[in-house]
Amino acid sequence: MRQNVMIRLGLLVVLVGSLAGSAAPPGFALPMGPRQIADFEREALAVLRWLMGQPHQDRGDRVIFTVRHATFKGFRVKEGEVELEGLTPRLQASLAAGQAGFDEVRTLAALQARATLTAADLQAFIDQEIAKTHGERKIFEAVALRFLPNAVEVSGRVRLDRLPGNVLSFLAQEPSPFRATVTLAIEGDRLVIDILEAQVNGQPMTSELRTQVLGWLNPLWDFSQLPYPARLESLTITPTGLSASGWLFAP
Repeated sequence: MRQNVMIRLGLLVVLVGSLAGSAAPPGFALPMGPRQIADFEREALAVLRWLMGQPHQDRGDRVIFTVRHATFKGFRVKEGEVELEGLTPRLQASLAAGQAGFDEVRTLAALQARATLTAADLQAFIDQEIAKTHGERKIFEAVALRFLPNAVEVSGRVRLDRLPGNVLSFLAQEPSPFRATVTLAIEGDRLVIDILEAQVNGQPMTSELRTQVLGWLNPLWDFSQLPYPARLESLTITPTGLSASGWLFAP
């Protein structure tokens, strides 16, 4: 689930949409490479095709698409805006017809976007992703989110024996209750997570387990691995949800 969610988040803050597709089996992190980039581009293309049917304004050589309380592939966006520079009538028609490839999208001069997501919609998305995972891929259960200023409290149950890199994974274990307060940060081209405080089975998380989990999770996304400029510029967490902005090709 981790990679699936974070690919969607990384795309969402740049493109404003709900993004299907997973760069790795849910729950198993992989370094970014050709497969992850291909997934990013495929889902970015799907969002752009969808946007062609949304309200927009022409402002010189820029076209601004506006999204409010819209749902794409099961993900709901409270509000968002995508500004495309260099969207020619030919590319716009090709996208609207579902014919354009990502090579054509790269002819855009710039893509800027912002999005606001509510806490309730993000919780619904997490529930949906967990429901999709089965068998050995299912690491988390009954995950609940509580948004705080600049942090998120996450609680639920975790299968520690299924965490990648766990040297005791051969010992089957029952799901363990956990609670953690985490924060997200932008470090240059990378989006990373940090664990501010956590408990597993009612006990403070050990430093060894914290290191293992963060090593598995980070970076959540690395824009420097893309073969074109891209950046997540802002990410704000509040008790009501999350807001973010970013760009592709040029700021």
